[in-house]
Amino acid sequence: MSAGHEWEKIARDLLGRIEDGTYGAGDQLPSENELQARHGVARNTAQRALAWLVNRGYAEPRPKKGVFVRGYDRQLVDAGLGGESREAGARVEVGIVEPPGFVVVLMPDAIEVVRRRAIRPGRIADVYLAAELVERAPELRGPKPLQEPDAAWLGRAGLGVAHEATFIARMPSEEEERLLGLLPATPVLEQFSTLADEQEGRVLAVIVELYAGDRTALRATLAR
Repeated sequence: MSAGHEWEKIARDLLGRIEDGTYGAGDQLPSENELQARHGVARNTAQRALAWLVNRGYAEPRPKKGVFVRGYDRQLVDAGLGGESREAGARVEVGIVEPPGFVVVLMPDAIEVVRRRAIRPGRIADVYLAAELVERAPELRGPKPLQEPDAAWLGRAGLGVAHEATFIARMPSEEEERLLGLLPATPVLEQFSTLADEQEGRVLAVIVELYAGDRTALRATLAR
């Protein structure tokens, strides 16, 4: 930011006070009226300064209250197969779907694909399952949320699988922003995983999980 305009100077001043702790997480920033009086500027100038802080993720607006310093309270999530259930406490939707292109590429021989979608605050998980996997673990077809991690039902199905995961950070789509309840300028963390039969190497499940970037920290155990 160049700080050449009045709104930029005000925004830089407020940012400096956030960074030095003058304003901490949850503290209310000066109102538009206060900034107008303090700096002798027009209302639009004060609005632009506060909007810049909001759009950069430093502050958040609260209707009828003002603009507050944004805090980040991240929940630690285990990204492995033995971690917590992704469906515990979630709203679960299950059905046979026309798989997206990336799933078709990874599971070209799958005659039927079942998708389990789990939605909970700050997190969306889509699990695409080959029909043969669902036959070996029938609970995957029902809408009841699974209370166990993946390792549990994989064990009951008698499957040994190779688990690979890729992690990226990106900006959300409008639908993802709505489903996750994201504030402006909030990225999502995406975990893309495959479960493949250890003996044959065929992919039996594709998992796409999205997390609100301001509320999540992912932990993965790395093999040597």
